[in-house]
Amino acid sequence: MDNNRSNISNISDQREKEEDFVLMESFLEHTADTIIISAADEIVVRVNEAFEDMFGFDRNEVMGIKHSELPVIPKNITYQFEKMMVKIKAGESVTINEGIRITKEGKVIPVSINYSPIRNHRGQVVAYSSIYRDITPLKELEIAIEKRKKV
Repeated sequence: MDNNRSNISNISDQREKEEDFVLMESFLEHTADTIIISAADEIVVRVNEAFEDMFGFDRNEVMGIKHSELPVIPKNITYQFEKMMVKIKAGESVTINEGIRITKEGKVIPVSINYSPIRNHRGQVVAYSSIYRDITPLKELEIAIEKRKKV
């Protein structure tokens, strides 16, 4: 009898883990925010649909590339990325309130970015997420306000 309870408990635990996985997959794919997940060695292992929509790259074009070498990152700021990676690998989150990224067509997009470490069950940083938000409407509003001030 105890063996049956143990098996039922194991099956229940497995189903719960599967449901959690499906929920996380759904969140990743259906959130409006652009998300990139990179391994600790900085290799991109996952991007979501919002990434494809924002930047125009198919996920297969960027998977396996080192994050700092992504075509969306301007070449003149890669040194900043190296400094930031030291913090992330130490377990710190990094927020960039205003940055720029480049679409496949070459359009410059103002973005806010949050980089966060992803830890395993032992608390070790094994990956990190990068969450981008297009702040074009905010920048346009700032420009409009500045124009009004000058009038």
